[in-house]
Amino acid sequence: MYVGKNWLTAVLALLLAACAAQDSEDYKPSKHVGDLNNGAVRALSEKDPARALALVNEAISIEPNFYKAYANQAAILNELGRPVEAAAALRKLIAVKPEYAEAYVPLGLFLEKLGKSEEALAQYKKASELYFALAQAKPKDATPVINRAVALFLSNNNREAVASLGAYLAKYPDNEYAKKVKSKLEHTDRKTFVGSMAEQADKASVK
Repeated sequence: MYVGKNWLTAVLALLLAACAAQDSEDYKPSKHVGDLNNGAVRALSEKDPARALALVNEAISIEPNFYKAYANQAAILNELGRPVEAAAALRKLIAVKPEYAEAYVPLGLFLEKLGKSEEALAQYKKASELYFALAQAKPKDATPVINRAVALFLSNNNREAVASLGAYLAKYPDNEYAKKVKSKLEHTDRKTFVGSMAEQADKASVK
């Protein structure tokens, strides 16, 4: 299956947003490294990916445990059309923070782009396992349930994906976004679903 750059851009933007939300909770870079990373984000938004890559690489060289920088690095390398290196950046993120569920789906999509379908499926499976644990810890939170459903759908477990959302909605029937995702998964095949999600690229923002 072809995985387009826009789809990867959208997923990486969501990954970056998730990383940004957790920065204050589990890793606080030094001011200098934070400035380098933020400069990389600005350079990418200004359509200067070469400068962005130089800045984020410097940030990583100083603080290799700053996992958000690897997400930025992957986004920049995707923009430069270097999927092999982008996938490697996500592998490094996972090595630093293996419990970080949000990294596995974009890695899987890069692997699909590279023709490594079996490896991609393994990433989606791992993502679904991690999201399941998160959903168990916070049963009212729709986000891990929805993310798990998407990971299951990408790993061709369509029925389980829809059933998981159905079980959540049976308890929390007012969640409109969960309803929307469930309907999309019920009425869309995998190829169409992946293609439609590329539309998020225009709406997603890098934080």
